[in-house]
Amino acid sequence: MVQVKPFVLENWVRQFKGAIAANFIVLDTLLGPGGHVICQYPTYQQLYEVPRRAGADVSLCNPNKPTGATIPQATLESLVSFAAERNIIIFSDEQYKNIIAVSNLSKAYALPGIRIGWAISPNPALMEQITLARDYTTLSVSQIDQDIATFTLGLGIQDGPLDRSWNICKTNLASLGKFIGSYPDRLHWMKPTGASMAFVRILDAQTGLPLDDGSYCEGLLKETGLLLVPGGKTFGTEGDDDFKGYIRLGFAVAREKFERALKIWGEYLDRSEV
Repeated sequence: MVQVKPFVLENWVRQFKGAIAANFIVLDTLLGPGGHVICQYPTYQQLYEVPRRAGADVSLCNPNKPTGATIPQATLESLVSFAAERNIIIFSDEQYKNIIAVSNLSKAYALPGIRIGWAISPNPALMEQITLARDYTTLSVSQIDQDIATFTLGLGIQDGPLDRSWNICKTNLASLGKFIGSYPDRLHWMKPTGASMAFVRILDAQTGLPLDDGSYCEGLLKETGLLLVPGGKTFGTEGDDDFKGYIRLGFAVAREKFERALKIWGEYLDRSEV
């Protein structure tokens, strides 16, 4: 038996091959020329590029990727009220008639290889459109993946992987905070309040200016074998420097591996001039 929150009814849910498929189908179904999307930035490229491709001007990613920031509850409630008064669809995770919530098992449950995602909405008209589009793109989902997902979300099982992920993230985030604090002239961040990733900015110790994140990560990889994700190259748009010097750093990994990675990075920082 799958544990379902009381306010989520069975006919509100549609299953997909991961959240990325759900995101694409929902956005591609609902948007078109003349549409308008208000989107956080930086965030998953899919959440603004799919609307742009569909002709919308260029919905909420909470917690945010890559910063790990969360939207305060009061702000979420204000957004819901604002949208309700104007019949605006919210693409996020709060209960409201014109809401579409998308999720999967990849982050909190540490099961990214299980390609199961879902979209939930109490709006029958929206779900009918999404279901029609789903029939063209997702005829069926792996039965093995469905069985694993059902087991993972089952009564008495669900809290296990969530507690494990929480403890790993809590411990590693504390280590990361101490590490960044050891290099106040080199590393800056806003400590994440949710999710399992941080957006850290690397600065030139002499000038205080952000380094080229792509070149920095490439140099680190060649010299040490440690790979960091260049934030500007990954989350910025072509031709701008919005996130120059940023790296996206995930910390939902085994403590021993994370500590070893911080040690390697620290040694690289200590011997480098920038």
